[in-house]
Parts: sequence; C-alpha cells; structure tokens
Amino acid sequence: MRLAELFIVLVILVTLSGTGITVYSEHIGTVQNSVLSYNVKVMQQAVEIYRLENGKYPDDLESLVENGYFREMPVNPVTGAADFDYDPVTGKIK
Repeated sequence: MRLAELFIVLVILVTLSGTGITVYSEHIGTVQNSVLSYNVKVMQQAVEIYRLENGKYPDDLESLVENGYFREMPVNPVTGAADFDYDPVTGKIK
C-alpha cells in the first residue's frame, strides 16, 4: 500500500515539475525578446544622435563605444554576443 502511495506522489511531483519547467522556459524566451527589442531601440537612438552631432551615420556600431555613446556594446541576449546587423548607409539596426 505504501509503495502505491509513494508512486502516486512521485507521479504528481514529476507532472508539476514538468509544467513548471515549460512555463519557465517560455518566460525566459519572452524576457530575452524584450531585452533584445530594448537594446536595438536604444542603439538606434544612439545612432541617430551620432548622426545629428557628426553629420553622418557611424561606420560601425563599435564607433558608438569609441565615441562615448556607450560604455560597452549591448549584447544580444539570445546569442550572448554583440552581433547586431547594422547598415551604415541607412543607419538601421536589424
């Protein structure tokens, strides 16, 4: 009898744990996308400020760090690197 009760408790714990892990994983993805969107928005604003002050878009995003617009390049939370796609002609970050 006790073995059956223990088995039922274990099944319930595994089911709850599986559900919790799934919800947590989905939440992490949502947070990463929000941070990515925010980083792109802030960098786009810095690119526009650079253009207003210098008359042209920066040649690359590292110029924003070199000229003091950022202390360090923001990181893409999905990849863990500063690997943003930037077009110096249009000043758009993708």
